[in-house]
Amino acid sequence: MIKIEPNKRNKIVGFVIIIIIIFIIFSLLNKNKEPEYSYAEVKKGTIIEEISATGTVKAVQDISLRFKVGGVVEKIYVKEGQDVKAGDLLIKLDTGEFYSQYLQAKADYKQAKAELDKLLVGPSEEEVRVAEQTVEKNYDYLQDTKKKAEVDLAKDYDDAVDAINNAYFYADKAMKKLNTIFDENTLYKDYRSDLVFRDIEMKYHVKEEKNKADIAFTEFKNIVSEIKAHPEPSKLDDSFEEIFSNLEVIRDTLDSASLLIDLVIIYEDYSQTQWDTDKDNIEAGRTAINTAITDVLNAKQAIEEQKITNQKNINTAENDYKKAVEELNKLKAKPRDVEIAIYQAKVDKAYALLLEAQKKLSDATLTSPINGKVAKIDIKIGELVTANGDSVISLISSNKFEIEADISEADIGKVEIGDPVLISLDAFPEKIYTGRVGEIEPVETIIEGVVYYRTTIVFDELEKGIKPGMSADVTIQTDKKENVLYIPYRALIYKGSKKFVRVFEGNEIKEKEVKTGIRDNEGNIEVVEGLKEKEKVVIYTREK
Repeated sequence: MIKIEPNKRNKIVGFVIIIIIIFIIFSLLNKNKEPEYSYAEVKKGTIIEEISATGTVKAVQDISLRFKVGGVVEKIYVKEGQDVKAGDLLIKLDTGEFYSQYLQAKADYKQAKAELDKLLVGPSEEEVRVAEQTVEKNYDYLQDTKKKAEVDLAKDYDDAVDAINNAYFYADKAMKKLNTIFDENTLYKDYRSDLVFRDIEMKYHVKEEKNKADIAFTEFKNIVSEIKAHPEPSKLDDSFEEIFSNLEVIRDTLDSASLLIDLVIIYEDYSQTQWDTDKDNIEAGRTAINTAITDVLNAKQAIEEQKITNQKNINTAENDYKKAVEELNKLKAKPRDVEIAIYQAKVDKAYALLLEAQKKLSDATLTSPINGKVAKIDIKIGELVTANGDSVISLISSNKFEIEADISEADIGKVEIGDPVLISLDAFPEKIYTGRVGEIEPVETIIEGVVYYRTTIVFDELEKGIKPGMSADVTIQTDKKENVLYIPYRALIYKGSKKFVRVFEGNEIKEKEVKTGIRDNEGNIEVVEGLKEKEKVVIYTREK
């Protein structure tokens, strides 16, 4: 055993105690450790979407305008040589069709939005009550259908019992007619010579069949007695095939007897009168047995058809009841994320079509993008123009200079003729000029493998000192929305095609899905749906 000196023992114990104290302090310091959040409030104000580009000052040329949509010219507001200001009406197409499309798109959007709102709000008490009544109604109808099926089928089985009894009556009649030719003083009289028959083998064959017919009739009679005693549906179902088999034996015997009697030789001991009587009896028996078979067959078919009809009616009633229950459960249940996504997709699609219809309606009218003069009008009232076709009107700017800038294909779709522009010239860095988009060339320009579209920007006012060739930085205001909600763009979280933000709800942080609009150059983005003013959204998280 190793002995530890007292001094060393004390040092070890002290070291262990220090370690324990450090551990406790460290645990206390890290207890309830929570992250720090940096957040921003949802604000309401003006947000401007802008596109920046560089260009070069050029001498003014004619500005050619064309329609982006096709249609018939309805009105021309100006004449050649007339002075115009930015925003003045120039030419208008017939907007009847475009306006109808706009109204339809607007209605479709409202309907899609209403359906989404209804899904989110849930059903009213009246809707639930109506759905519950529908369930009760369909349940009662299902029970009534089942009861009616039982009654109808029971009637068919009762009719089948009657048909079998009638069949027995006709079978008995047929057997009696058959027996007449085997009685004394008839065809099979014992002392008659076999010479009466042309076919002796046929005679004995019919005799054998007659014996089988007697057995079959006896079996049929026993079946009828059993059915009378126990007329259950299952008993009837099991008896049909045996009944048919017995009746067919009797029928086949009568058929053979009919063939045999045609082979009989008429002579003084077997007169024509007797032959006629036997022939009539055989034919009467055949008629009777065929009637018996038909009656039983019709009864069996009626039961089978009634079973099919009953099952069809019950299936329909059950499906209606199940559907009503599903509709009620669906009505009461909270909407699933996938359902919300489907309805939201319909809203988004309807909104996109509405914007497209608004754009077509707007594009059916040309306005002057600059202050200037009408140089030439290349269209007349009533003429048909095509979308993005030839120029229909040319303008000359009041100023002597304009700017040509190349806008990338990623941004050109946002730019419209007449959009306001802020202009900065390298030669006069302290001054900001204003202008407007005057023209967008429809044909692309390829620069180092990238597609651009040459855009002409016209100064609002002519300033001294501006010269051709000067470099310019332009900021095109493509959209402007006032009194809208916006947040910092970095607050967004992307999950697939959806966008979310984290918001404070009490002491908890929760995610909310949002719909966004335009984005400015200051790091802000419009919030169309999902947030309210002054809500706090998390933009940064840091662990303590």
